[in-house]
Amino acid sequence: MLDHTISPPEIEDMARKEESLKAREEAWRAAGPLRRYRTHFAPDHPRDEPLSIYDIASRLGGVSVGSVHKWEWGVAMPRRAYFDALARLTGNTDFEADYRRWFADRPTV
Repeated sequence: MLDHTISPPEIEDMARKEESLKAREEAWRAAGPLRRYRTHFAPDHPRDEPLSIYDIASRLGGVSVGSVHKWEWGVAMPRRAYFDALARLTGNTDFEADYRRWFADRPTV
């Protein structure tokens, strides 16, 4: 019969790997092209604080806040028409390629 118990060192190792993955995912999200634009590069935004996800959704028109949130977190990818709108919004003609590269680079265990 197999022993399915996990030793304390194995548990600690699993916890370290999980923490490392969480930290890498957080850094990955922060590096996303939509997050970078929203938090740092919106030149027409008059305030000293980042644009909200609501601001992005309203600027795109017809896009739900939930969709923008999923795009920024890498949970879903925008449709082609939204990539074009995001390129216009951000002023980045390579937005789709940048986003796809970032999306493909998601951290894994």
